[in-house]
Amino acid sequence: MQQDSHSSIVSLKNFGKLLVLLMTVLFYTLLVTPTHAQVGIPSGGVDLDGYAWSSNIGWISMNCRTGGATGNNICGTSNYKVSLTSAGALTGYAWSSNIGWVRFDGLSSFPAYPGTTAASAQVTGTYPNLTTRGWARACAGTVPGDCSSMASRTDGWDGWISLGNTGTTTHSIQFSSAGASATSYAWASNVMGWINFDDVRFLMPTATLSGTNCTIPAGASTCNSSFSWNIQNATSPNLRNSTRSVTYASVAAGTTTPYAVSQGANTIQARDNTTVLQSIVVNGTCAPGTDFSNGSTCEVTVAPAPVITLTTNKSIARSGDTVQVAWTITPSPLASGTCTLSGPGLSASVTSSGSQLSGTLSSKTRFTMVCTGAYGTVRANANVEIIPRASEV
Repeated sequence: MQQDSHSSIVSLKNFGKLLVLLMTVLFYTLLVTPTHAQVGIPSGGVDLDGYAWSSNIGWISMNCRTGGATGNNICGTSNYKVSLTSAGALTGYAWSSNIGWVRFDGLSSFPAYPGTTAASAQVTGTYPNLTTRGWARACAGTVPGDCSSMASRTDGWDGWISLGNTGTTTHSIQFSSAGASATSYAWASNVMGWINFDDVRFLMPTATLSGTNCTIPAGASTCNSSFSWNIQNATSPNLRNSTRSVTYASVAAGTTTPYAVSQGANTIQARDNTTVLQSIVVNGTCAPGTDFSNGSTCEVTVAPAPVITLTTNKSIARSGDTVQVAWTITPSPLASGTCTLSGPGLSASVTSSGSQLSGTLSSKTRFTMVCTGAYGTVRANANVEIIPRASEV
């Protein structure tokens, strides 16, 4: 019994150690593993622009588009930027004329400070309302000086920049559609100190787009609509007809440029890569007298022949009488072609149903209506017999 009791005690001790170990691993995992809670970031990502400021080392440029001494574009000679991916990671490099490159992704061997996330720079929230966490690093703080290795210098400065801390030194960079808030700070120890990001913003892609409806001529399947568009801050701007699955142009802007649209409604999109920035509908319509019934081209339509009914109020009349002549045309008014009514006292072109009084009749009379069009000729008759009047003796 003593042997069994001792074994049970040992087993309980080992289980307790294992439980503590598991809880420790779980706590550390929760502490250092990022959770991607951000949503709504465009599929092509978004670039950052502007400058961060440290009173110790001065300005830090986020994008070569505005990285020059006067805020001018220097991408032709120094191509760099910090970008936000659709997965919520901050990537790329910023530039400081005093400390050199600052890297935001591909980092490792992070400092173990309470309240921080042991990961490269990232965001949480709902775009564009995002909050940063994780780390960036001034590459001059590494032994090779270029972040090719994560080994730190031996003089006490390692270049690490904390982008979020929920502990005693609470800080983060908070973005909205207007850019980083005035209270957005990162912390980088004694060399760089507090870094203010309130002059940093998202270069959110925008677009304006317009187009005209057009008429498809007989025998054709498309017509040219005129488009004007302007896409800004996009990495892969393009104009696309999603209805036809045709990309019209892969340029940022165009003015009154003609492109073919199909019969019916065409959805036209101004995009950044595959992200739709603006969408309009442009219609292609068959020319009058044509239709798209064959499903491929606008062809001349042939209206069906009209149905004519021609009657008189008398079928027998005396010589010298008049009669009322009435007619109906189906459809009325006449869809196409012309109709002519003839007979004594009657000679007129008509398009709708109606009636007229004839002239004086002296002999057997036939009233006639003839309609002629692409359908051919259609005719209707109405006869009136005449009875001579008796002469007085």
